[in-house]
Formats: sequence, C-alpha cells, structure tokens
Amino acid sequence: MMPEFIPAELVDYVKTSPLLVRSVILLSILFIFSSIFLALVVTINRFSKIVKIRKENLFSEYCVDFITEWAYNLYIGESIPVIMSKHLRSRVKRDFFTKELLLLHSGLSGDSALRLEVLFKMAGLEKYSIKKAKSLRWDIKVKGFSEILQMKIEDGEEIIKKHLRSKNKYLISHSQIAWIYLHPGNPEIFLDLPNVTLSDWWQVNAIDVFKATRVIPQFGNWIEHSNPNVIKFSVRMCGLFKQYESLDKIIFCLKSNDSGIKKEAVKALKMLALPEALQKLTAIYEEESNEIKREIIKAMISISDSSSLRFYESQLLYEEDSILRILIAKAIIKQGDTGEEALDQIALSADPELLSIISHAKDTRI
Repeated sequence: MMPEFIPAELVDYVKTSPLLVRSVILLSILFIFSSIFLALVVTINRFSKIVKIRKENLFSEYCVDFITEWAYNLYIGESIPVIMSKHLRSRVKRDFFTKELLLLHSGLSGDSALRLEVLFKMAGLEKYSIKKAKSLRWDIKVKGFSEILQMKIEDGEEIIKKHLRSKNKYLISHSQIAWIYLHPGNPEIFLDLPNVTLSDWWQVNAIDVFKATRVIPQFGNWIEHSNPNVIKFSVRMCGLFKQYESLDKIIFCLKSNDSGIKKEAVKALKMLALPEALQKLTAIYEEESNEIKREIIKAMISISDSSSLRFYESQLLYEEDSILRILIAKAIIKQGDTGEEALDQIALSADPELLSIISHAKDTRI
C-alpha cells in the first residue's frame, strides 16, 4: 500500500512506464533520500564538533586558570577539586593538563615551581610519566624522560640509567643529557665507556646543562681516553670552562696523529690564552695543514705575546696560502706600533701580492 502523500496519478504513471523509466525514477528517489540523510548526518556531525570544541575551550580556560592559581598560591583549597579529578581521567584532557603545567613550570622558579611539582604529584601524573619512559617507542620514552627531569620524579632515575647504553642513537643521547641534569658532576658513568657516542646535538645540549647547573666536571680526566670523540669533547670543554690545570694534557694532544684532536687542542689553547703554549704551537706549525695553521695563528693572536713578532715576519714572507698570509699580517698589526713599523719595513721590498695583503690587513673596515 502506497503512502497517502504520493499522488495516485504518479503511481499509475510509474506502473505503466517502461522498465528504464521506472529505474530512473527509483534512482532519483533514492538519490533524494540519500542526499537528505547525508545532509542530516553532516549537520549533526558539525553540531557535535561545535559542542565538543566549546567544551574543550571551556576546559582549557578552566585548566589554565586552575594551574595558574595553584602556582601563585591563589587557589583556595589543599586538594584537587573532584571535577578536575574527573576531567583527568580522560587521556586527552590529562595530556593537555600536563602540557600546560609543564609549560608554566618551565618559566617559574622558587616556591611557585615547587607548588606545581606538588600539583603534578597530587594529580597522579607521575605514573603516566613513568609509563611513557617505559614505552617501546623511543620518542615517547624521551617525553617521559623530560617529564621525569622537570618534575623531579625519583622513581624514574633508574629507568633513565638503563638506557645510557642503548643501541638507539637518539635514545642514548637523550638519556645521557637527562643523566647530566640529574648528576652534572658525574658523567663518567657513560663517558668512561670505550664505545660511547657523543653526537653534535648531545654536545651542544651538554654544554647548556653544565652552564645551567654550574657543576663542571674535571674534563682533563678524559683527555687520555681511548675514544677520539671523548678526547675531542674533553679538550674542548677544558678550553671552554678555562680548566688551566689541564694545560699539559692539552699540549700533549698537539702530538696526536688525529687531526681532529690536534685541532681541538689548538682551539682550547686559544681559549686558555697562556704564553706557555706559544713555543709548542710554533714548533708544530711548519708540519701542519693549512687548516690547523690558521687555528695556530688565531691561538697565537689570542695569547698576544710580543715574542711572536719575528715568527710572524718570517711566515709572512715565505707562506704560500693567501688566507694565512692575511691572518699573519693581521697578527703583526695587533702587535701595536712595533707591528706597524715591521709591516712598513716589509712593504718596502714586497711584491705586488704581498703589498695587497698588507693593505688588506691594515684596512680597519675588514
């Protein structure tokens, strides 16, 4: 039986129409109903998303206000409200809460930072940080390490320690950085390893940690390490942190067959700027590559000793590398009036190329 709202004439027409016409009519009707159904689904879905976004925005505002009030001791109460505890059962909301808390904590210090650490523990977020640190995915592990460090979660220290010998190069770098944060004066737990890897990323971050914690190990202890990467890093740190007591060990590295170690030793001597190194630097100069020769001249300039003038003069006359000759000419200029007079004397018998180099060195705009 046909619905009453469908005209009888239309029903009769369909019944008497050829099969093809009936098929077209049926498909048209199906298309109309499908379109209506799809429009309803899209409308309901869009409305649900709008409601969801509004709820999320309301929670975001509530969450940020709550964390801020707690940090600055403006929240009235000693426990987390029940409604917030319910919100934190949701993984999405819990992740947002954690992110906002960590973000605010990173910019605070003193009592405000301590209050947020207490809030983190009261909210039961420690177990989730530990869970992240135990994840099979290295990127999730790293996030867990970060939370363990920032929130000072003692139970997470052993997890980090287990990964100091990881085979994953990214994970081992992050675990080593995390360990330095925890024990800045005790990096030997991994630096002593014969096959330890120290990526450039790791070294840059390690320097930041040492500067931030102001706990500087005696890097001279690792200059005689079997791993060239550890030696180079240690020599660089001795120079950067002005560990003068390691001068003899750094000078000994000038005899190394590894050009990388030798270059780092010269750079460290430049940073230490001690006259005791001059004789050793001039002694190896002739046998070195142009790259290391340039570092030697830069180191000698930083030491700035008048006894180097004669060495500079001889090298300026006989050196073939143009960049080196310019560096040497500038080194002579830095000797003051004596250096100016020496360059003027050399210019009297100089060829056009050397005259150009001397002119270049004297140009204060360069």
